[in-house]
Amino acid sequence: MLPRLCLLTCVLLGSGLSAIAHAKPFLIPVGAAKVDITPEVPVRLSGYGNRRVEATEAAQRIWAKALAIGDEHTGGRAILLT
Repeated sequence: MLPRLCLLTCVLLGSGLSAIAHAKPFLIPVGAAKVDITPEVPVRLSGYGNRRVEATEAAQRIWAKALAIGDEHTGGRAILLT
């Protein structure tokens, strides 16, 4: 009984895997970008009432990042911006 069950399981799994292998590959369009948006010129900082002059240097760079993921079947897309 056990050898028949093993043979049946192998046949069913093999036929299922061959069907998956012949299917059209599922592609997901993805794009990513990163841009430095740190100002190159001195900028007065808003929200700091006691500061009367422009900032003279940047302690850290400011980056804008984007990730876009699409769906080729429905035409939908998702975009994440930071």
